[in-house]
Amino acid sequence: MKKFTLFLLGIMTAMNIVAQPKLVGHRGSYWGLENSTEAFINGAKKGYHYLECDVKVAGDGTHVLSHDDSTSRLGGSLTIASSTLTQLKAETYTQTRGGVTYTGQICTLSEYLAICKEYNVKPVIELKWATGINSNDCSGIPALIKVIEQGGFRNT
Repeated sequence: MKKFTLFLLGIMTAMNIVAQPKLVGHRGSYWGLENSTEAFINGAKKGYHYLECDVKVAGDGTHVLSHDDSTSRLGGSLTIASSTLTQLKAETYTQTRGGVTYTGQICTLSEYLAICKEYNVKPVIELKWATGINSNDCSGIPALIKVIEQGGFRNT
């Protein structure tokens, strides 16, 4: 019985070494405006293995990162689907997290993928309901895949 217990203890120790938790930064991380370059960079610097983002399609077809259909929750006044990237980038957004107030601009999918590549972090892309990327209309999926390919993450 002693040998069996030692064997099990050895297996459990080996599994513990191999099965380390993987950290996923939700909307980038807690340290920055959600879905912003700052939140993604800070998440990578804190040691996250994966960075999750929310993808919407702006009125000009650019893939931008936003959880919501509008920018109002973060202090803006625009609707994502009817605004251009230039209009969205012109707004400054604000969010308080953990007593710290962060400001920033909207991030594009391309910018996010460049950060993931630079910091060797895996992207986790959550598609939000948007023109061309929803269950009723998948016409925008090829353009989305092209951005992912250009970012170097096609087979990741």
